[in-house]
Amino acid sequence: MNDDCELELAPEYSQMLFECRLLATKAWRDAILDYLEPRTIYTREQLKAGLMEKNDKVEMDATSRVNEFVLEALGGDL
Repeated sequence: MNDDCELELAPEYSQMLFECRLLATKAWRDAILDYLEPRTIYTREQLKAGLMEKNDKVEMDATSRVNEFVLEALGGDL
């Protein structure tokens, strides 16, 4: 624990946690792309670009961004 009573991980565990989160994020993204690609008019690369563009909208929370992206992709409105 640090002075602010927050848990601090040792650097090696912090790196492992970062790597785990990175892999989980990639798997989650790939699952969305795998689902959408056969159901939309877009290529995988177009979907990936659309998701990254949507991700830049900081005024939306993560769930809203993904929901909007999926609905737009399925509706052909990317």
